[in-house]
Amino acid sequence: MGALALSTRRGAWPTLHGMWFHREDGFSADRHGDGREPAGRTGAPFSRFDPWLGLLDIPAPEATRRIIEREQALQRRGRPPFSVVVVAVGQPIVDPGPALRLLRVFRRRSRIGDEVGWIAPDRLAFVLPLTPERGAHRFGEMLCGHPALEHDAFTFEVLTP
Repeated sequence: MGALALSTRRGAWPTLHGMWFHREDGFSADRHGDGREPAGRTGAPFSRFDPWLGLLDIPAPEATRRIIEREQALQRRGRPPFSVVVVAVGQPIVDPGPALRLLRVFRRRSRIGDEVGWIAPDRLAFVLPLTPERGAHRFGEMLCGHPALEHDAFTFEVLTP
């Protein structure tokens, strides 16, 4: 079963993992006229696109380890080397902004086979197939030094098998 569980429960909006917000929790008729504009409990509008959704779509540490093990198995069978760039993203639970900006840059600059996943609660692993160590260093420098990330201080390390 996927991460989004939908139901036909009347009067509620679906959210992740089968939890529900009732309409009175998410809409406020007195602050926004007809009640169709979303608002939180305080009445402040909230985004229809939850910033956490971008982080929840990333594979968990167990899945990331399986991706790395798959690449190691391919390398043992004769495929050229791969590299893993591990980037410290701070505390995404407290502030998801830097991690989301990093992912946006990665998705714009990545190749088809490149993958990303959590390796620790505060670290993202970028798996770069067919990339030697020198290329992975360039990738890390490009990613962490991108102009869109000038206000974020990311550090990275390159791991090779």
